[in-house]
Amino acid sequence: MSIDTYAYVMIYIFIGLLLLSVLAGMAAIVMKIRKKTVKCWWIIPCTIMYSFVAVYNLFIPYIAYDDPADPNYRTFKNWGLRDFMLNDCKMLIIFLLAILLLYFVRKRKGYSIKANGLAVLIVFAILSVVVILFTFVDNFFPGDEKKLLTMRVEGFDVTYDASGRKITMEEIEDIAWGSSIYEISDKLGEPDTWIGSGFLSPVYFVEKNRAVVFYFTYPGVCEGLELIVLVDEDGESQILKEE
Repeated sequence: MSIDTYAYVMIYIFIGLLLLSVLAGMAAIVMKIRKKTVKCWWIIPCTIMYSFVAVYNLFIPYIAYDDPADPNYRTFKNWGLRDFMLNDCKMLIIFLLAILLLYFVRKRKGYSIKANGLAVLIVFAILSVVVILFTFVDNFFPGDEKKLLTMRVEGFDVTYDASGRKITMEEIEDIAWGSSIYEISDKLGEPDTWIGSGFLSPVYFVEKNRAVVFYFTYPGVCEGLELIVLVDEDGESQILKEE
């Protein structure tokens, strides 16, 4: 499963939960007007709040993890599917603990062994869910062991995963002059990192611990490829291709 698929599915689920909670709230209001008893009504606003926060909690890292122009990019850089799942699991745990706290508060006046016994069972149930969720995530989406190296690229220090994906020289040679970053990304994937001050230039890591930097005629929008610079692992640069 890709990050895009996971994010879209979860956002739709959270929005669906929000709509159901709103409908449940409207039904509860109607029942109150008719002077009928509404049990556990306080769960409805809690669920509405959870839906809003859960969407925000997922949407912010999703739009930032691969976008260097986003102000939150450094926080969520290199997030994988496992990180997104753990993030949502933590949000769910916080919500369940909040519900448990409200349960204690509402039952405080009617203090009883039965109520406390139920609360203890709820605590153990939540802990069990936590263990199961984290075990599932760790077993099926294990974290990758990365070998991080730092190299000097055109005056900027960049860190990259030496054990990760590398593009080949043949792939670079297939890039046509005048290409935009969108056309390059279609062939090579998203850039590994970006360098520059003000206008950023995309960087891809190449086999043999090297890197290439793409420069454009219109750097503000990354259109009109005019220069490709190859940087070796010692930081030495040379023009690979020039229009």
